[in-house]
Amino acid sequence: MSRWFFILREGIGAFGRSGISGWLAIFSFAVLSFMVITIMVAEQTLENGREQLRSLFELELFLKPHAESEARTLQEWIMAREGVSGTEYVSREQAAQRFSEEFGGELFSLLEENPLPASIIVRYNPEFVTPEFLEAEVEDFSELEELDEIVYEGDLLERMEQIAETVRIRVLIAGLIIAVVTIFFTSQSIRAAGKASRLWVRTLALIGGTESQVKAPFLVSGLLAGLTGGLAGVGLSLLLQTILATQNGIFPTPELLFPLIVLGSCCISGAIIAGIFAPRMGVK
Repeated sequence: MSRWFFILREGIGAFGRSGISGWLAIFSFAVLSFMVITIMVAEQTLENGREQLRSLFELELFLKPHAESEARTLQEWIMAREGVSGTEYVSREQAAQRFSEEFGGELFSLLEENPLPASIIVRYNPEFVTPEFLEAEVEDFSELEELDEIVYEGDLLERMEQIAETVRIRVLIAGLIIAVVTIFFTSQSIRAAGKASRLWVRTLALIGGTESQVKAPFLVSGLLAGLTGGLAGVGLSLLLQTILATQNGIFPTPELLFPLIVLGSCCISGAIIAGIFAPRMGVK
């Protein structure tokens, strides 16, 4: 018990001797843990947004005037296609009613007949809604003689996929940069603590201390830097995520498993970096 108390006490002392480098190491771990969780939350948020867009996505197939009588047969053929979750037939009268409700009915009072075509709205299972799948669908539908025009928001879906990929790459690059900075500051804090502890290391060597006994306090120092910084970053990210989740349903609600893994990784990383750069007996 006294041995572990000694290692803990000396580890805290080594961290205190690291000075400003130690605080920079804590700050780096805080930013790194915050960024890692932010990447995860951003990925989940983008996926939730894509899922909502996919669930609302639909194609509208406008029929030629002579093809209205064949709408039911066409609907049955469309429903048999892979990925289709449902269809809805919109007659010319229903189209006129929708137009009047949205834009007002004054325009139709000036016309002798309803110029709007009938249409079939096609809805898909969200997992099938991708730019490539929709392009293939539109290409198949374009060959139908009954159709006059096909309307869908394919550009919006493709743009969202591009934005998601761009955000993912940029956040990943930022995370890698912060990881390198964290390693640098942690190594500098251990080196600073080692230089300030030269007399302690020599004294321990003179009384028969081993290499592991010299290194152990510095491992504790690195672990403390990772633990302190990780707690700060994880706590801040969970607080921010909780606020966003209560205000907007797109943001995922916080879960503890992944933040705990991030926190444990910070502690282990701090100890590993400290083990690499800790002073050794006989090295000046």
